Amino acid sequence: MSAVTTVFITSVVLFTALSFLIETERRRGSRVALTKVRDWLDEMIERFFTWLREAWEHFIQYVVKLGLYYSLHSLLRTLLQALVAAYDYLEKHFETNRFRARALQAEKKAKGTNGHLNEVAKHKAEVALSPEEEDRLREEKLEERD
Repeated sequence: MSAVTTVFITSVVLFTALSFLIETERRRGSRVALTKVRDWLDEMIERFFTWLREAWEHFIQYVVKLGLYYSLHSLLRTLLQALVAAYDYLEKHFETNRFRARALQAEKKAKGTNGHLNEVAKHKAEVALSPEEEDRLREEKLEERD
């Protein structure tokens, strides 16, 4: 007989025996064989899985969550630094623009002009017709109508 056949037959026999034992214990409601050893093994397995569950909860609570909080904190700090840099940049240009606007206003006051309307009025006064020229032009227009 080969080793594979021996292992297979042993496995089938053990499986059948354990199935029979478990079914018998299920019907009786109590263990039949190796009660103290199996109780001790059950307790050890229960302790191990309790420890494993607590270790997993600790890992999730204090390692994963803390890592996420630190990552979020780092991201928010970076965003805040970017906002501060953008604010400083815009404020610098705002102040430069304000300085230029005030310089232009001071230059305008120094020239003593109130803008292009004064230039237009001055030009109109320079090219205006005298009263005699206005009368003569009016007479010519009236004669043309008739």
